[in-house]
Amino acid sequence: MRQEELRSRLSDIIALGLSAVAISKATNISKIDLSRFKNGQINLIDSDTEKLQKYLEQIKIPESI
Repeated sequence: MRQEELRSRLSDIIALGLSAVAISKATNISKIDLSRFKNGQINLIDSDTEKLQKYLEQIKIPESI
């Protein structure tokens, strides 16, 4: 997954209610780096990209209850 695709997925998941703090704790990527990445200010290093991608692929947020 490219950085832009990953950024979009991260933004979508955060918009649906999963907190950046929870993602940070689960991936061990700093909240600051996640925020800067989400806002397009930085690209993640390869190891963080891989961790975030693997984590986000596991996330299933229901569209309705």
